[in-house]
Amino acid sequence: MNENLIYLQDLASLSKIAENYCRFGDDYIMCQITPTTDLPSPPDGAPRFSGLSLCLCTRGTAAGMLDDQPITLTKGSLMVFSRWNSLKFDFNKDNDDFHGEILFISEPFIHDINIDMNALDMHTLFDSKPRPVMDTFTPKELDMVADAFQLLRHNAELGGETVYTRNIARSALQCLVYLLLQVHTLRNKSEDRPATQTRQVGYVQEFMQLLQLHHTRHRSITFYADKLHISPKYLSHIIKETTGKSASDWIGDFVVREAKNMLRFTNKNVQQVAYALNFSTQSSFGKFFKHITGMSPSEFQKS
Repeated sequence: MNENLIYLQDLASLSKIAENYCRFGDDYIMCQITPTTDLPSPPDGAPRFSGLSLCLCTRGTAAGMLDDQPITLTKGSLMVFSRWNSLKFDFNKDNDDFHGEILFISEPFIHDINIDMNALDMHTLFDSKPRPVMDTFTPKELDMVADAFQLLRHNAELGGETVYTRNIARSALQCLVYLLLQVHTLRNKSEDRPATQTRQVGYVQEFMQLLQLHHTRHRSITFYADKLHISPKYLSHIIKETTGKSASDWIGDFVVREAKNMLRFTNKNVQQVAYALNFSTQSSFGKFFKHITGMSPSEFQKS
């Protein structure tokens, strides 16, 4: 484990110091935080959680630094931060009434949620001015965010981790992520971009659309570059530069997501899934799947 990261199991101490603490196995932890709540810190002094964290401010004000960017949480705002962000909070000394609901989601569970990449709006992927704090919710949007938090809390408090409670957790998190994407998309539709960046974004959008259409048959970067009438090297460059992920990583994400859907929600066995995704052998499919997910298709199907 990376000593500079906090993992879900490291947050067990919150059960003794945080209000309304609840945990759903190794998938997520929820609790309420106040100015007196001391979040665990790694050796470097700035909490970095190995996963995704969301903090919904329900009362008062809190200020701090996310990396080198000053942030302020006010009632109704939501902060999102990942393993790449270092967070330092300085609760407003003039307002000791801060109250927030924080959700820590483990990295393996994030990968298991199976978000549809086609639903990711390009403005979300390529936002030149990322905003870690969202504070432009309408009352209805805020109610939906609060409802998703509440459903996740009730689901954890039910106890008994069955296939049903885990699917409830997956569905609730999917709804929450799609809602945040929707809010972000609507707020950024009018953003102006330089001509060069616009051309690159256009290529990446077309790549994503082609990938959605052809990922079950084609996993070669050359195939998609030919469709776009550009070189594989240039396609790889703009995908990495624009999204932060390589073209091969995107292809792998789409293929594995499709494989997970087939393994979990159809009656196909591993060999049939391998054939449906145009792998030459079940063994080559198994190696591809395990390289990306860390488990074999059979292990995933049984999870």
